Amino acid sequence: MFVQEGPAGSARSVTKGFLRWGSSLLAQTDNDYVPYMAFEVVESVPLGRFLFGESWTPLWGAHVYPLRFFGQGGSNDPNDYLEVIKVITADDSDVALTRGGGLYARAREDSRSEREVQRVMRLLNLVVCELSIQGVASDPVNDTDIQMGKLIGHHIAIAGGWGMYGERTWGPLALLASSPRDTGAAYGRPGNNWWPPNFYWPAHDAAVLDRLGNLPNARALSAIGDHIPALTAAAIAHSSRHNVGETILTAWLVSEAIITALWRRYIGTITGSGRRDRLRDFRIYTASVQLETLLTAGHLDERAYESLHAARKIRNDLAHNARMSEDGARIALEAMKSGLALLNIETVSVAYTFQGGGMLHPPREADPGFPFR
Repeated sequence: MFVQEGPAGSARSVTKGFLRWGSSLLAQTDNDYVPYMAFEVVESVPLGRFLFGESWTPLWGAHVYPLRFFGQGGSNDPNDYLEVIKVITADDSDVALTRGGGLYARAREDSRSEREVQRVMRLLNLVVCELSIQGVASDPVNDTDIQMGKLIGHHIAIAGGWGMYGERTWGPLALLASSPRDTGAAYGRPGNNWWPPNFYWPAHDAAVLDRLGNLPNARALSAIGDHIPALTAAAIAHSSRHNVGETILTAWLVSEAIITALWRRYIGTITGSGRRDRLRDFRIYTASVQLETLLTAGHLDERAYESLHAARKIRNDLAHNARMSEDGARIALEAMKSGLALLNIETVSVAYTFQGGGMLHPPREADPGFPFR
């Protein structure tokens, strides 16, 4: 049921209903589920302003994915998801972060050039990398994710775009523009209102944003290679999604990049130029030989050596024999964490964990004669 509140011309639409959680009748407030209270979705300002408004500041951006709502318990106001709550300095630009996990940088060019897209990708992936290390796993941003956003006041939304992958561009606004639906009405159980943002936008403690600082971890990784922050985020995202092969490969790519950085640092301590040149021959001094030498020279501790050596073997088993396992993915991620620790990067929020859940089996089959085994 929609009702209008406030003076004539004001945009404040309210949808009332209830949520059923288990056997209890619940309503969602800003912070918690409270029994026997009305469930309201309040649109304080119409979302259509991002479609039909004539003035805005152009930005380029994308959402973290899976989506996150930085706050306690979500919100019933779609505009809260679009509110800018943090501005972070990345390289020589600012990145605005919305409560709904949108990441945006100011557009420097009028058109979507490859140079502009690559610039924005780098900025956003620095933030995504830092978030991932702090426990907010997110896929890295690629060029298909970058779309034009509109800044109006202190709110940002992507109201359109192109391509078949809209889950982190125009998809979030489509979710926010949806209406709650009573899924139980047809079964004589009214009051089971479902609003898509409640299910696609899990809440995360906004205190994590205070730990981002000036992105020290992402910057340290960027010093090793321009793409290492994105690869680090990818490894963490794949591990959280239990993409076994992808976790092994991306985690090893980051690990080997760190080994290479340590090896170059070690070569820098060698005085003879001829010896330095020989040590730079990666055909002879492979990752395995580098690990042995770094351990012997005291540039690597025993624990990191064992972890990285085990991950190298797991990566080779996948690359050469197509063998992989959940345990291998866990070991590869732990090795990457060992490498990050060598750069003084804390990774207590990163882990390969096993989870479970879902619906119980139905008490009886709805279609016992269906030929499905």
